[in-house]
Amino acid sequence: MKLLMTVLLLSLALPAAAFDLAIRITRDGDSTRLETSGYTKIVLLKEETALAGSIVVSGRLSVSGTASVVMWSRVDGRYYFSRLPRLQNVSDRDGLDFEIPFDAGDKTVTEVLIEVEMPGAGSVTIDSPKLRGR
Repeated sequence: MKLLMTVLLLSLALPAAAFDLAIRITRDGDSTRLETSGYTKIVLLKEETALAGSIVVSGRLSVSGTASVVMWSRVDGRYYFSRLPRLQNVSDRDGLDFEIPFDAGDKTVTEVLIEVEMPGAGSVTIDSPKLRGR
């Protein structure tokens, strides 16, 4: 199952000047790329689902600069998170295969969000993201 590529800018408690930063999001097939010139926190991918129990989002990442990648899973109307360790300078050529797991027990996950936070200028590319049950 492919993740639906949806971009949602999150509300941040930052000064108005923080929103003057350049943010560019591009898509090419199964690849989504975020480029920013300063602090950014954004939901880059969103998928509605009805998977019960354990789930995992997998794909390939490359990072220029520093980035945190968090998966938010909605269960019974509440969001729970799983995250990757903070990433720094993972080249497009090398890339990093990743998996972010979440265990909902006997409950059903109804929505999955992939959020990217970058403390400064840089880029993140997520290639071939997939959501599946375990």
